[in-house]
Amino acid sequence: MSINRKQRRQQKRQAKPAADSTAPVSRYPEVVRSLAMIQQLRDKGSAGPAAELARQLLAIEPDNHHIHLALGGALQDTGRYDDAVVSYLHCVRLAPQVAAGHAQLARCLIETGDLPGGIASCKQALKLAPDALGLHQMAGKAYESMARFREAAVHYKAVADKTGYHADLEQLGHTLFLASDIDGAGAAFRRAIQQGAARGTTTVMLGRLETSRGNLDEAFRHLNDALKADPYEGYAHLQLADDLGDRIDVDRHIELARAALASGKLPDNRHKGYIPLQFALAHLHERNKNFDSAFSHFQLANAAIVEDQSDDANETARQAEMIRCRYDADGVAALARNGHSSEQPVFVFGLPRSGTTLVE
Repeated sequence: MSINRKQRRQQKRQAKPAADSTAPVSRYPEVVRSLAMIQQLRDKGSAGPAAELARQLLAIEPDNHHIHLALGGALQDTGRYDDAVVSYLHCVRLAPQVAAGHAQLARCLIETGDLPGGIASCKQALKLAPDALGLHQMAGKAYESMARFREAAVHYKAVADKTGYHADLEQLGHTLFLASDIDGAGAAFRRAIQQGAARGTTTVMLGRLETSRGNLDEAFRHLNDALKADPYEGYAHLQLADDLGDRIDVDRHIELARAALASGKLPDNRHKGYIPLQFALAHLHERNKNFDSAFSHFQLANAAIVEDQSDDANETARQAEMIRCRYDADGVAALARNGHSSEQPVFVFGLPRSGTTLVE
C-alpha cells in the first residue's frame, strides 16, 4: 500500500473525532449491543435496516445522542440527507461538547451543497478536536469549492504541517497559488519535491510561479527540468510553447510533443497529458506560421475538452456555483471600500457589443 493511501485512511479515521469516552454509551446493555450492530449493518451496506434499528432504540432512550448520531449516519448512507441533518441536530443539541456530532453534521451539510453551514459546523468540531486532520481537509475542500482559497490554505497547511506527505504539500501549494501567495506556494512545492513528489508535475508548478513573477530565466530552467524528469508531462510542453516559445527550438519541441503523444505513456486523465500536448503543438505550429496545423491541434484539444464535459453533466453547475459563492454580496460590498476617488474623466476605447462591457 502506498504512503498516500495510508495517509488517506488515517485522515478518514481522524475526520471522525473520538466520541466522549468519559460517559457510558448507554445504561442499557442491549442498546450498547444494538449500536454496535447498527455499525456492522452500515459496513455491510444495509443502511435501511440500520436506520430502522436506530429508531427502535430511540423508543428506549430518546435523549441518547449516540443513537441520534447512528441514525443520522444510516440515513445519510441511504441519501436521505434532510432527515440525517435533523438527527445530527438532535445529537449536537443533546451533546454540544462532542465533536463527532458537529463533524458528521458538517459532512452532511457539505454533501447537500450547504457549504457555509458545513463550514460553520466544521469550525465547531475543530474547536473540540483541533488535531483532527480529516476535519481540516473537509473544511479546506469546502472553502476551495467556494473559491475562498486563503481560508482553504489555512486548513490544508494544518494537514501538511502535521503529515509532511508530498500530496498534502502539493495540495497546499496549488491552493496558495490560487490565493496569489506565490512565495508560500513555491515553498510548499519545494518541500513536496523533498518529500518525494513527482519532479515533473511539481517542477512545472515552480515554472508557472516564476512565470507569474516575470522571472522567465528561472521559469525556463524549471520547465526544462520538468521535461527531463518526465518527457510526457503535458503542461511542461504547453508552458514552454505558450509562454516561452521565443526561447526554444520550435521544430525540436514539435518532435518532442509528437513523440509524447505517440508514446502510449500519457496519463489516463487527458487534461494532464493529451489535451495540453495538443495545445502545445497548436502554439508551436502557430509560431512556425503553419496555421492549418495549428487550427487542427486546437480543434483536437477543444473537442477533447467538450467530450469530457459532456460526460459530467454537473460540471457547468459546479462552476456556476463557485462563481456565485466567490462573488457574494459581502464581497461586492467590500469592493466599495477600495479604490481611488477622482473627478478626472475616463475615456474607454473599444467596440462594446451591448454596453455592458463599457459600464463595467
